[in-house]
Amino acid sequence: MDRAPWGTAVAPIPVAYRWDVTNGSNRDDASASATSASTRPGKGLLYLALGCFFVGIAAIVAIFFVHSLSEGAPGLTLYLLTLACPLGFVLAVVYALRSGRRSR
Repeated sequence: MDRAPWGTAVAPIPVAYRWDVTNGSNRDDASASATSASTRPGKGLLYLALGCFFVGIAAIVAIFFVHSLSEGAPGLTLYLLTLACPLGFVLAVVYALRSGRRSR
């Protein structure tokens, strides 16, 4: 056994409890290969959520610039683009719920 810097003995971690960083699970190879990439939610929903959220944020910032730099009101299109912000948030929550670990 190795010695830790503070003087206590360090016990090795059994193989069954080691975290496998190659596939993101702590299961053995048989059960890890049963989980295919097609059953997990893709990253497309996350990218869509982030895109919508940042388009909405950009539209909100643009509304403030239009109000401060011109005398006219922003167009309806700019106001409708701000709705992408909460839509992106909802899509991100859906992605988080779908990609979360399942309880046994």
